[in-house]
Amino acid sequence: MTTPAEIHLHPQVEAHPVVTTGHRWPCAHEIIYGANWRNQLLSEHPELAEDARRHDLLQSPTPPTPEPGTMGGGLFPVLAQLKEGGLAAVTRTGAPHIGSGGELSLSVSTNGGSTWSEPSVAARGDVANDLDCRDGALGVAGNGDLVLAYGLDGRHDAEGRPSKRPVPNLAMRITRSTDQGQTWGAPRELPSPETAVMLHPYGQMRRLDDSGLVLNARGWYTPEAYAQCPDLPSRLSYLYRSDDHGNQWHDSQLIGADKTETAFLSLDEMNWLAYVRTPQGPSQIARSADGGRTWHGWAPALDGSEGTRRFRHPGSIARLRNGNVLITYGHRQHPFGVRAIISRDGGSTFDTDREYVLADSYLHEDCGYPSTVCLADGMVVTLAYTVFDLDNPDWGTCCIAYRYPQELFDL
Repeated sequence: MTTPAEIHLHPQVEAHPVVTTGHRWPCAHEIIYGANWRNQLLSEHPELAEDARRHDLLQSPTPPTPEPGTMGGGLFPVLAQLKEGGLAAVTRTGAPHIGSGGELSLSVSTNGGSTWSEPSVAARGDVANDLDCRDGALGVAGNGDLVLAYGLDGRHDAEGRPSKRPVPNLAMRITRSTDQGQTWGAPRELPSPETAVMLHPYGQMRRLDDSGLVLNARGWYTPEAYAQCPDLPSRLSYLYRSDDHGNQWHDSQLIGADKTETAFLSLDEMNWLAYVRTPQGPSQIARSADGGRTWHGWAPALDGSEGTRRFRHPGSIARLRNGNVLITYGHRQHPFGVRAIISRDGGSTFDTDREYVLADSYLHEDCGYPSTVCLADGMVVTLAYTVFDLDNPDWGTCCIAYRYPQELFDL
């Protein structure tokens, strides 16, 4: 097995800010490991010691945790095309990677991702009760409504410390907007399929027809369930369906145990692709021949020991206008950024001998979660987040929109 060749496209990729903070926010390592976070990061990524630009920045003082509701952040973006042709993006704002009081905010672009509106809050947590709002899934119904699903989490306080409050078994929520995100309806519960399972939505909803939508929900069992049965899977991934523009959701089905964030693409009514993150191994590509009811052909998205080690991160699948299929994913090994692989036969096979580098300027591994669409003119737009972008330091912790033509992947 060989390591794929790296094809550096970033000199030909436009980068535009979607959500910015103007300064770096604390990363997950700083919150989890406290004063030892630098040693932990260096032990995981020893290459950082030889990277002067990154290493010097990592020695700077730990930034303060932002006050809940502070504008900015832009974490975990989800991108969708509006019915009239614009773009809508939902990101986590108001809180860092870990901590209660987070918001999900909507940004809109009417010029193909070159500029974006100021983020407007669609849903928010409750700091007083250590309730975090996070993990949005966004879709556009056949009638043009925006549909937003999200998770509620009660495990941390505003500083990211374990909450002293009991963690409730929180159901997911779903809300919708009939006016392009200017206002949102009252949220409704989207229950988990099993009483012992705690799920959060993920990624891009897919519209199957004029009224049908599907979304991914991934999560884990409750602490009580693990205490009774420690051998339960560490993660679960489910598919939810709606046949009425996302008003009611039903027919939830298990995609796989020990699977988590899952991106879908329907090649036709029956044949689907999935790009699936796994907790302990490489991300996988799976296929369905019955409209997402069952999945088969599980295989690592990249082969080789190096690919297996680093290719464990969530991403997005997009069909390009020329028929090619693009998978974009976060690269959480040095140098950190966003990468892609391509299929030139409509998704039947992927060129795993080449790994395309779209961005490699992120400070460290708290980054990624790319979300991608292809516009009518063949321009591709990918959104991703980073706690600090070396090429655009004034943006601070931010969400970035990358624009690039589909022809960059031509042989």
